[in-house]
Amino acid sequence: VVVARQLADIAAFAPGRFTFRVGIGGEDPHEYEVCGVDPSTRGRRMDECIEIVRALLAGETVDHDTRHFRLEKATITPAPTVEVPIVVGGRSDTALRRAGRLGDGWMGLWVSPERYAASVATMHEAAAAAGRDPAPSINGLNVWCGLDADEAAARTHVAEAMQAFYQLPYERFERWSPFGTPGRVAEVLAPYAEAGCSIFNLIAVSSSPEAAVDPNLPADPMDPLALAWVRAVTPSGHDAIRAGRARRARRHDPGARSDTAGRGTARRGSVRRWATRRAPTVHGATDIESGGRAQRPWESARRWRAHAR
Repeated sequence: VVVARQLADIAAFAPGRFTFRVGIGGEDPHEYEVCGVDPSTRGRRMDECIEIVRALLAGETVDHDTRHFRLEKATITPAPTVEVPIVVGGRSDTALRRAGRLGDGWMGLWVSPERYAASVATMHEAAAAAGRDPAPSINGLNVWCGLDADEAAARTHVAEAMQAFYQLPYERFERWSPFGTPGRVAEVLAPYAEAGCSIFNLIAVSSSPEAAVDPNLPADPMDPLALAWVRAVTPSGHDAIRAGRARRARRHDPGARSDTAGRGTARRGSVRRWATRRAPTVHGATDIESGGRAQRPWESARRWRAHAR
């Protein structure tokens, strides 16, 4: 119920543009044990959770009494005005069947294009067996990738990031984690689109977050382009810039006076933090939906540069 309420709040900020993705996890069963959950029950719990959350998001009043969950006349208000798709992740056949029976699609990870196509087929078979028509079609792929004009540098970017995150050698993931120029990465991903993938969830790693979006964007928030963007998109941008300059001046001249003193309009914190928080950079995973409504990173970049001009 708490999760459904949280999802409804998020969906209100992005109606029709929010997708809820679920998975049972399980790389470390101890994570479940310390929460008082038997790891062997996670699959059955997930099935029930999907059914309960979907009903609550649809505005239904839910009565549910099983070994794992007991609800009586549970509801959330207001429910989302637009349906929130639920996409199921996982590589096992059980996860694929769960996606077919209960989900709106499947999110793959570390599979070949051939395996991806076969997985989508398995999901569709499960959907048909459950009497679902049309079959789930929001199919995605989670992809780590390294981006750089220099191929060796691109490999280093993604290898170091994945090894730090998973504590495993990059070679374990290399065949599913492309690197190089954006064009080269796109070539590797094209067969997945042909296999039925409609969303690429890119975890793009480069020399900077900005370079992962567009190598032509400034990596330094103090770059004139970034400052121009702050001025263009925020009403307090001018004040933030002036306040930051005044602070830097005072560090060199303690007697210097801020040109915003007494006005009370300048945001606290440096321009560097301000610009970093506001600039459209890639932090973690970025969705690129082929043929859908999701905003593409390069579109954000173009708008940023247009503002700067």
